[in-house]
Amino acid sequence: MRKGAAQRAAYLADYIRRMFAHPLNRSRPFGTALRYLRWHVGSRVLAHPVAYPFVNELRVLVGTGMWGATGVAHFGLEEFEDMAFCAHWLDADSMLVDVGANYGTFSLIGAGVAGARVEAVEANPRTAAALRDNLRLNNLEARVSVHNVAAGPADGELFFSDGLRAGDHVLSAEEAATQPSLRVPQQRLDALVRLDRPAFMKIDVEGFEGMVLAGAGGLLADGHLQVVLVEDVGLGQNYPGCVPVTETLLAAGFARHAYDPFSRQLSPLAADAPATGRNSIWLRDAADAAARVRCAPPLRVMGQSL
Repeated sequence: MRKGAAQRAAYLADYIRRMFAHPLNRSRPFGTALRYLRWHVGSRVLAHPVAYPFVNELRVLVGTGMWGATGVAHFGLEEFEDMAFCAHWLDADSMLVDVGANYGTFSLIGAGVAGARVEAVEANPRTAAALRDNLRLNNLEARVSVHNVAAGPADGELFFSDGLRAGDHVLSAEEAATQPSLRVPQQRLDALVRLDRPAFMKIDVEGFEGMVLAGAGGLLADGHLQVVLVEDVGLGQNYPGCVPVTETLLAAGFARHAYDPFSRQLSPLAADAPATGRNSIWLRDAADAAARVRCAPPLRVMGQSL
């Protein structure tokens, strides 16, 4: 078997394993298998994105190869703990900054479930267009502002991959010369959204998280920011000079926690503990966060209530 085919087979096997082990799927293996097969057959017959049920009454446009959106069909909440925490913590008086918004699942949860205001930051123009389509589908354009820029340590421009969908990421000039890429505007979050004083910031940018935080010093110093949900899969080493996320957030007064959506319990974690999922939840005030999530309305997904 060629290396590329072997890697794809290994990825598919791991994906299916994760799908059946997911908290919303593991007690329903037959239904999970049926949903997986129905999606893959149906999506190839229709050959265009379809509006798929998400959470509560929200829907997401999902098509073949739309990684980051297909998880809606297979998992309901693919990033289970983090998406549920987002829904339970946010409310109509708070603002979410969604950096690396992709197709907008976190933005939809923030605006459509919690009623929060959202500033969505997505660098790839085609992905940003799909995000806007999802906002229109759910009549949420008035609550979500879409910024088609890359968040980073300085205002200017950078190279961004094109065609990897959920895997698109910042490139060096040398990498950009050897693969499909775009030149996109870059802005510091302090310049882009600081005056809005967000309470919750989610950052998922394929290893560039430390660079994003380097341009958000004012936000981190502002006590109004209470939560930073950040991808934690070890890709920061791809960007020389990037200050580790852990170091930055500890210095800003945040502490790392885990969340159980079923019991709505927060548990402290050591800053250097192994990641339990793709993301880590960092809180400025754990007691306040615990009170907020206990009082939140239930979240409905795939026939279950959280």
